[in-house]
Amino acid sequence: MPVPKGYIEADTAFLDRLIALNESMKNWFADKDNFAGFGQYLQKIRAMSQKQMKNQTISDDDFERLRTSYRQLSDLTFPRKLF
Repeated sequence: MPVPKGYIEADTAFLDRLIALNESMKNWFADKDNFAGFGQYLQKIRAMSQKQMKNQTISDDDFERLRTSYRQLSDLTFPRKLF
């Protein structure tokens, strides 16, 4: 069965700003693991975005990770401990 293709926003400047904001937020909250995980997620999305902009093939594995990342993303963005 073919892997459904998701959408990747090709705005790396926006993703760069999100990555920088995520890095700076680590200094304000106690749950640094969530910020580290979200930063890794953003880096993966940025890499896929760059591939798309260069008309390079995005692998089925990458699209599958994107498709199934909702749970991971919700776990990373839901604060467990604020301060």
